[in-house]
Amino acid sequence: MLVADRGNGEIAAVGSGDLIWKNSYDVGPAVGAISGDGSTWSISVQDNDNQSGEVEIYREES
Repeated sequence: MLVADRGNGEIAAVGSGDLIWKNSYDVGPAVGAISGDGSTWSISVQDNDNQSGEVEIYREES
């Protein structure tokens, strides 16, 4: 599961009740997607002030 707290700029990936990954951003909005098996997720973070953005892709280690 991918969860976000847009008010604090935090995004986290949680699997089986355990925190897998967490990051915080000082820009936004941020949108995330997670694969069906939960092993890969991506985050797209947009910086509206600078009209730029970035995509980050993560994979849980086996």
